[in-house]
Amino acid sequence: AIISHYGPSTAGNFALAYRVVGLPIGFVVQSVNPVYISRAAELSHTDPLRLLSVFLGLVKKLVVGCLVVSPFVLILPWAFPIIFGRAYHDAGSYAALLGITGMLNLVGNTTNGLIVLGHNAWMSTWEVMRIVTLAALIYWCFQSHQEALQTVIVISVVLGLFYGILLMLNYLLVRRVARSDGTHFYGDPVIGEESSV
Repeated sequence: AIISHYGPSTAGNFALAYRVVGLPIGFVVQSVNPVYISRAAELSHTDPLRLLSVFLGLVKKLVVGCLVVSPFVLILPWAFPIIFGRAYHDAGSYAALLGITGMLNLVGNTTNGLIVLGHNAWMSTWEVMRIVTLAALIYWCFQSHQEALQTVIVISVVLGLFYGILLMLNYLLVRRVARSDGTHFYGDPVIGEESSV
């Protein structure tokens, strides 16, 4: 869609920015999340209160990590032309915007345990809403002839909002598990129905 509306140059800049930002974030999420959800599944049955502590501890570490790398994200508009050449100046601006969103992605997806804690419906609803909202706003940007940078801003804001919502959903679920003393899968009829699907 981007290449057809803004041309190959803008699409190339966006693709480079997305790859540079996405690769390290994806590596961390894929490395840490499986360890977390394995621990979460165990603690949800054996020590629910400990699960909340583990979740909050992981969030804290990720936030600290994001704060450490945030200065590097902010200098990307100046770093990209030096590293990749002046032709990729716009890619640096895109990368800075996506990088800010990426930090929310890092925290939200690394601590995501909705499915393993029996809330497939929550995860599915979040995913559908994210895709539909993003597609609708990108379409609006195209129809209203927004500039490429403005479209990237819209994409970044929407994704950041949804990653924030994902983090909040996980926090609410983990807190609910901690308060239920391990009966969250079977004590609540709604959750019990989701778990049996």
